[in-house]
Order: sequence, then C-alpha cells, then structure tokens
Amino acid sequence: MKRLLPKLPYLLMLCILTQFSCKDSLVERGNACLNLGDYQMAEMFFEKALIDNPLNFDARLGYAKALLQHIVDIPSDSSLWRKSLINFEAALDIKPSSDLNSLISDVWYERAMMLLTHRDTLGAISALSRSIEINAKNCISLNTIGILYFKQGDTNKAEALFRSAVAIDSTHAQAFFNLGMVYWSKNNYEDAKKFWLTASKLSPDDNDMVYWLAKAEKLLQEQHK
Repeated sequence: MKRLLPKLPYLLMLCILTQFSCKDSLVERGNACLNLGDYQMAEMFFEKALIDNPLNFDARLGYAKALLQHIVDIPSDSSLWRKSLINFEAALDIKPSSDLNSLISDVWYERAMMLLTHRDTLGAISALSRSIEINAKNCISLNTIGILYFKQGDTNKAEALFRSAVAIDSTHAQAFFNLGMVYWSKNNYEDAKKFWLTASKLSPDDNDMVYWLAKAEKLLQEQHK
C-alpha cells in the first residue's frame, strides 16, 4: 500500500518554508500598517518578527519607523524616542548605509529640537553631537549646535562649527550669518560685514541679514570718519 502521509523530511521542509513565510509576512504586514499610518499594529508585527530574529534588518528598521510615527502623536515621550533611536542604530549596525546614516542623523536632530522646547540645552547638545557623529556632513546639526555654544559664550567652538558647516555647504546662508555674529561679538566689524554680505547674497529676502549688514556698514562708516 502506498503511504498516504508525506515522508518526515518533506514535512520538516514544509514546516521550515512555512516558518520563513510567516516571518516574511510579519514584516510585510508591518510595512502595510506603516504605510497606512497605523503605527500600533505596525509595532506589533515588527516586534513579533524581531522576537523570531533580532537581526532582521527590515523588521528592525520598520519598528524604528513605527515608533517614530508614534512619536508624532506623543512628541514629549522620551521612552519612545529612546526606543526608536535604539532600533534605528541597531538597523545601522546590521546593515550600514550612507542613506541610513543620514536618516538617523536627522532623527537625532529632531530629538534635539524637542529637547530644546523643554529647555534641555545639555540634552540637545548631546543629541546634536550624536547627530554629527553619525553624519559629519549634517550642516543643520552643525549650525544648530554652533548656535547653542555661541549662546553659552564659547565663541571659538561656535566659530569652528559654523566654519565646518560652510565648508560642507557653501550656500548655507544661516551659517555665514552666524559667523558674522561671532565676529561682531569680538568687535571685528569688518569680518562680520563680510560674512553678512555673503549671507545676504545667498538669502536676499532675509530681513535679519539685511538689517545686520546695514548696521555693520553704518558702524564702519562712522569709524572711518
């Protein structure tokens, strides 16, 4: 009589294939929920996939993004920020890429902005430092942390950061403007004017830049009388 039941090796193979299919479908379901903005369901699917395989890059990245969607509704929740960033950086460890570096750097920048709304300057500096550590070419983070150091009176450090920003992006009007502020604070009005002139050319509609450039020109004219 022929066997009606499959042989054991076939059953094992079928179970393995089914298991892989389930794992893949968990990530697919999570991504579908993510695209719909249903971060709660997305978190659940990605968590299950990570329990099966903590090194699942797609699940790790998807979970981080789902948590980021969650943060939009509760932006002051530090635990959500921490979990999201942990999973983003874990994904980066699993599969490094320059695009992911840029994304995570931007998330750290957004974290810094949230900390600043709660007047946590030290926390913001720490977050911005991490943003720059992950992506040294993040000009927005360089400029922002430069502003914070400038406000703390560390003009030399601020200048170095602003110079790094304009070295990376020669069209960064705000960083040129801030360099002007550094030199103005040192009573170096000639160099302040030069930086503000560059800034105003890059951003001619910015009233602050036009105002400070005019102020520097007026002061220099009075000094040369």
